[in-house]
Amino acid sequence: MLLEDLLKSILEFIEHIELIVVDNAGDSQTKRVCDKYVEQGLPVVYSHEPRTGISIARNTAIFLSTGEWVLFLDDDLRLGNSFIRKILDLIESSGADIICPRMITPIQKDFPAWLTERLKSGIGQYDFRDKIVELGNKVKIPIGACMCFRRSVFEFCGPFREELGRKGKELLGGEETLFFWKAFQKGFKGIYVPDIEVIHVLSPFKESKRYWKRQGFGAGRSKVLMLKYQVGKHLFFPNLVFMAGYSATKALVRSGMMLFLPNSKFENYYKTLVHLGTVYQSAMCMVAVILRKS
Repeated sequence: MLLEDLLKSILEFIEHIELIVVDNAGDSQTKRVCDKYVEQGLPVVYSHEPRTGISIARNTAIFLSTGEWVLFLDDDLRLGNSFIRKILDLIESSGADIICPRMITPIQKDFPAWLTERLKSGIGQYDFRDKIVELGNKVKIPIGACMCFRRSVFEFCGPFREELGRKGKELLGGEETLFFWKAFQKGFKGIYVPDIEVIHVLSPFKESKRYWKRQGFGAGRSKVLMLKYQVGKHLFFPNLVFMAGYSATKALVRSGMMLFLPNSKFENYYKTLVHLGTVYQSAMCMVAVILRKS
């Protein structure tokens, strides 16, 4: 089980950390794994969150925690050597408010060509190679699968927007992007550290085209929803019309590229769906504006 493999890689540092597992999928196996470690006398806190959604689970974890720093780890991660020790050392020495490690999703030889191309586009990876990078809104936003930040960042910029993020079969996103955008806007310091490495294991359900089709459409919808929260008010009707028209044009272009670039057919199909998701959510927001004014 992914969770158990992750817990094993953390337990050698258990005396330094507070370990909380939030289960909002109602998975009995998750509880059994946590109970096993509790029976061994290890301080693993299990919490069942009945409301579905990754943002809800993360907010629950933060409210349950008591430490000055919060580290989020998705269960599909594998930690490099002395990962927790290196994080603890950086907390003491860096002066940063946000610490993001190097994250790599290995590409296996037996992956189909379309999936390899998806991963090469940067999916599930956060990699600036071997240099320390100061983070900000002009740099690629960190990935939420592994993020470490001071509690004060959450107090100023949180909670995570519960309307965004994965929620059952609805593959919205952007909750992490919005959180980090707010943090950097408020002047919190973030750093990328290459010698702290995590491996992002590709979960089996992400090896299907069906998943990426839904994820692409959700990503397009999320783009509009994030913008709504960034401007802090309702989007203006002309902006929505422009977004819908621009994305519809891009969708047509990508559809044409599918015909002329057969080796990149699925990648262009995916991006077509992203643009169509933007058109759809823009249209929904336009309807909301019309109803609000009527």
